[in-house]
Amino acid sequence: MSHHLDSPIARQDVRLDITDLYVFRGQAGTVFAIDVCHSLGKPTVPGYHPEGMYEFKVDVNGDAVEEVTYRLTFDERDQQGQQRYTVRRIRGAEAVDPHAAGTVIAQGKTDETVTTPSGVRAWAGKAGDPFWIEPDVLHAVGHAFQDGTTVNLADWDASQAKNFFAGQTVYSIVLELPDSELLADAGDRRKIGVWAVASLATDAGGWRSINRIGLPMLPPLFAQYNEDLGNRLNAGEKNAGLLSRRTRVAGRPSGNPRPHFTYRSTPKCPKWRNAAISHAFRASKPYSRNGSTRSVTLGS
Repeated sequence: MSHHLDSPIARQDVRLDITDLYVFRGQAGTVFAIDVCHSLGKPTVPGYHPEGMYEFKVDVNGDAVEEVTYRLTFDERDQQGQQRYTVRRIRGAEAVDPHAAGTVIAQGKTDETVTTPSGVRAWAGKAGDPFWIEPDVLHAVGHAFQDGTTVNLADWDASQAKNFFAGQTVYSIVLELPDSELLADAGDRRKIGVWAVASLATDAGGWRSINRIGLPMLPPLFAQYNEDLGNRLNAGEKNAGLLSRRTRVAGRPSGNPRPHFTYRSTPKCPKWRNAAISHAFRASKPYSRNGSTRSVTLGS
């Protein structure tokens, strides 16, 4: 789930660094949410990159290839610091094409909730970082993996645990889709796989993948002392990254302490966004894991 500052490329402009991905049952459908632009990265320009695009990739038939893409692009910041944005849906064979025009399903500006007649809701803006992690545990696991040793927490005192992200902020993108929207593609299967991508436009007219996120904590845990691997995992296609992770992890010890979650709201966050993320943390089964995607069952 957490993906903070996980590669040198992503840290060059943290507006394109996806720190978290959440997929869960919302108030009126399924919620997709990512956080970017973490305050730990000390962004020189906060918010969302006007030459970037942020995508939720949806696999509806279990083949680990997206059949639907929900793409958000942002304008430059105005004098009040707000940014206008557009949400597009790309279906079918074009879902893998970064140049596909798609269909506009919502438009709005940051810090304001958009609700469409079809029931789509969107919000983007500054929020408190909802993730909680203990840095000593994180680093112990990273060293064990890199050095080929077991995790050593003999000197760690749980009563002295601290949250590395306390008081930090992110810029969130939250998209809630009604069941009618997703079921049009998922059909009777009712199960989808989801991952997210942040890309940057190139001078040659193409798109460069800067950050990708699917399963929780893979690069931050297993590549925190191998930054070249972190770059390669984020730059390639999803299936190529999966093969690279499997090759790298084979034969290595690993540990993944279960993270704890808290949520701190900010005045501009809409109540439905806060409630939805809080609900995901309380739910007994907010998501399941499938390959290198997050999977959820629709309508449950």
